[in-house]
Amino acid sequence: MVGLSGVVGEHGGLEVETVRPTVSDERTNSYRDKQIAVRTAFHEGTTVEQPVETDAGPLVWVWGEVFSVTDDRGGRMRVDPFETARVCADLYDEYGDRFVERLDGEFIALLYDPDEETATFFSDRVGARPLYYAVSDDAIAFSTSIQAVPEIPGYTPTFSESYLAEYLHSRRVHGTKTPVDGIEQIAPATQLTYDLEAGALDERQYWEPRYRPVDKPLSYFVSELAERFERAVADRMPRDGGDAGLLLSGGSDSRSVLAAGGSELTGFHMGDGWNREARYAKRAANAAGAEFELLERGRDYHATLLERAAPIQEFVGSFQSGHMLGYAERSPRWTCCSRGCTATCSSDRGGCHSGRFPCPSASRSGRRFRRSPRRRTSSSPAGSATIRRASRPPFAPPPTRKS
Repeated sequence: MVGLSGVVGEHGGLEVETVRPTVSDERTNSYRDKQIAVRTAFHEGTTVEQPVETDAGPLVWVWGEVFSVTDDRGGRMRVDPFETARVCADLYDEYGDRFVERLDGEFIALLYDPDEETATFFSDRVGARPLYYAVSDDAIAFSTSIQAVPEIPGYTPTFSESYLAEYLHSRRVHGTKTPVDGIEQIAPATQLTYDLEAGALDERQYWEPRYRPVDKPLSYFVSELAERFERAVADRMPRDGGDAGLLLSGGSDSRSVLAAGGSELTGFHMGDGWNREARYAKRAANAAGAEFELLERGRDYHATLLERAAPIQEFVGSFQSGHMLGYAERSPRWTCCSRGCTATCSSDRGGCHSGRFPCPSASRSGRRFRRSPRRRTSSSPAGSATIRRASRPPFAPPPTRKS
């Protein structure tokens, strides 16, 4: 899975790894000197070579995308998301470490200054991308995946019973704590600097939302919301004419993205046949003039998914995460634009999380456990996924009620 991991400080030649690949096009790279070791994994062709060196000397790594930059007049200048690391390096040369205040995007950035012996981590304004870290006397270990935080001397990962209980109850740990004792998550809109000489952390919040009431009619706010929403969707659409996909549930969240993206999107719906929700999703795609594909799960899809999804578990949402893993290698390469509540598909193409897709489970009746019968598709072996075009089977509209 894409992301970055590393150690700043005394690493003693420690081998740093990222999460094992979920698809075949991931490319890894390593950087190491006596003060830092960083390993990255990105999809081929989605970013410039990293780290990017600034004119002033510091090195920059970025996991994620910047969509626009605020200029000196307060205007918005769109940038190429694939050039994010280079954009950050250029802005650092001009504005110093306050460059992050000008960025609009979803990212985790690392700025390493060998002369000043500091490493600074930056999170985006809403914390869309995670960064986990653990601190010892002589180093800080970090990773964009909680399971890939390196084990440094003086730190041994163990479960925190209280925070693990909170996760099991709430499907997340609130705030910046995690179920792993000693590992914390960087807060949104935060600049976190580690001083190698002092072995100390300095934390600064560089942005916060401001309450600015405006006396306008409701129509003004409706128009403003629609404009900003359409702009956000446009930012996430491929700019080279590539394919763009949307996880289309039929609910209001994904349908809103579909309305903004229109016919440029292909709607994908995961399910077990043409149930009511799949039919609603197909109707929404038809209304927008978008293509539609039904991603039909095989009989043992969830059972095999659990084994593959375990390494990317981040203790956010239900434990059965990574619902798109079964389709990662079968589908063409897509930019997934859905960020609604029902499903969230990030750019790593495997990090799709949902709390509304239950795993098959046995139900107890008397002394026996009975499994709900599931239809096996004849064209798919157990544990595989079938991609069906909208024309097979033909779309059947939901039944109408008689008055």
